[in-house]
Amino acid sequence: MKIDHCELMGKVVTVAFVLHRRTAARRDADGSYERTWESSMLQSRRAGWIVGVRSLPTGKHFSGGLDSPGSLQVTGHVKALVVCFWPDTKGVYVLDGAYSEGGVPVSPARYAWENLRPESKERTQTEMRQVMTDAPRDKRGRWV
Repeated sequence: MKIDHCELMGKVVTVAFVLHRRTAARRDADGSYERTWESSMLQSRRAGWIVGVRSLPTGKHFSGGLDSPGSLQVTGHVKALVVCFWPDTKGVYVLDGAYSEGGVPVSPARYAWENLRPESKERTQTEMRQVMTDAPRDKRGRWV
């Protein structure tokens, strides 16, 4: 069954895996290296809106020099959806079909603070309190 991606636009989905571009660590004899897309797991599942569809190219990347630009010899494509977790954040790539419909998007500020490890959260709070204690104040106690 073919998926109509236009119907997906704006729907809220929950994702656990996102795509990242990976480049081979070593170059081939011709100076090229392999460029692929790899799925990696998020620390926790997140909900967001589908805002686009992309066809991500894979293949051999040739580095350019001073007199010639770099190029990509495309050998295939990976179909991906673009999902934004909040209206003003950059979208992430998600494999087509690697999501579940529904969920409630959470503000990035709240998400980041709630998902810190307890020891990291405590250390951050202590540092923030210390910074504000050291901040200059006027005679009425207001920050200058």
